[in-house]
Amino acid sequence: MNPALATVWLTLAIQLKTLAEQHSEEFQRRQGLTRGLYESARMMLFKNVRE
Repeated sequence: MNPALATVWLTLAIQLKTLAEQHSEEFQRRQGLTRGLYESARMMLFKNVRE
């Protein structure tokens, strides 16, 4: 992985953690929504195959 890209990802991860700590209730609510979107997209990717 490109070192500059790794630095960007690390910075984003730190910012997300800080944001989650500041707004923990909202973060928890949206985490469930985000997980649902992720799982739906995954299902569509793997189950939407022509036979």
